[in-house]
Amino acid sequence: MEKKIENFRWYLGIDVGSTQHSYCLYRGKEKVASSFFANSTKGLKELLTWLKEHKVEFDKLLSCLEHTGVYGQKVCRVLYGEGSTVWLVSAVRLKGVSGDLERRKTDAVDAEKIGSFAYRFADQYRAYRPDSKELRALKDWCRLRKQLVNQRVRLVNQHKMFEQQAIQTLEVEKVYKELIQTYDEQLVQIEQKINVLIESTDCWEEQRKWLMSIPGIGSVTARKLLVITQGYSRMNNHKQLASYGGTAPFERSSGKHKPKRRISRRADPELKKLLTTAVMCTIKPGGYFHEYYHILLKVPGRKPLQAINMLRNRLLKIAVTLVRKKELFDRDLYKQNCLSWQNGLT
Repeated sequence: MEKKIENFRWYLGIDVGSTQHSYCLYRGKEKVASSFFANSTKGLKELLTWLKEHKVEFDKLLSCLEHTGVYGQKVCRVLYGEGSTVWLVSAVRLKGVSGDLERRKTDAVDAEKIGSFAYRFADQYRAYRPDSKELRALKDWCRLRKQLVNQRVRLVNQHKMFEQQAIQTLEVEKVYKELIQTYDEQLVQIEQKINVLIESTDCWEEQRKWLMSIPGIGSVTARKLLVITQGYSRMNNHKQLASYGGTAPFERSSGKHKPKRRISRRADPELKKLLTTAVMCTIKPGGYFHEYYHILLKVPGRKPLQAINMLRNRLLKIAVTLVRKKELFDRDLYKQNCLSWQNGLT
């Protein structure tokens, strides 16, 4: 249950660093104190002692920090465990509301700005929730799989270049093949680990089954959607997913200048790539959306990339709908009742 803004009396701005964090404490809009503590167990204990010395009420504390990945995870968990509300904010948003001409750029100044931001925009906070053990493991395995796939692709390309040489060293050729085989074996093991993890969680197994029943969506795309939405416990609206994945068109107009709506580059590139691959598989001759894709192209002025983007959003909408209804995708029923193929409605 989220707290009301009236419950906050203390605001903590945190500038995250790899080895130490900078903190700035506010009581209301009044700055109380600032300090530095190491990003370690000892440093976090010193942080809690420092907050208690200032008689901070943790249940009335809003802690705000930039979303920087792994470097901020420890302090988030410690403050969350003490009862503080934690707010992770994107760097783009923090930069866009600085609202002054301050030319100094230090960790202490950044922490002060983040604390001020927390006070000014406390009514817009989104509470941080730590990932469950299962979700954490799923993210780690999926991240590792992606890294190994990328490394294998690079190695295979290097091997192909090596084979184009006029004369190859047999020992080097042997090492290339052994490394590629090692990657293949590791990827098979990782796939097994991921499948066991998903199958051990009933809701994930069902959601994956519903998602993979959608034309074009395979196991990798289904896993990506599960990770992003945390098993559809958050971001369970297809418009939010489209905005996150960079497939939602936005208007950017000024005065008489009213260009066409365009998609934003601020997106999850992996999700966008997976959705594009899914659409390209379904618009080929014989694919499920082949006919619908060509109907979309009949609209005057519509380009192929626009039609592809509309189908990416369509897949996201179908995914959210199926998970909400807890049912498989019915190919025949969808064509009959959900789309008007003759009129090309979208």
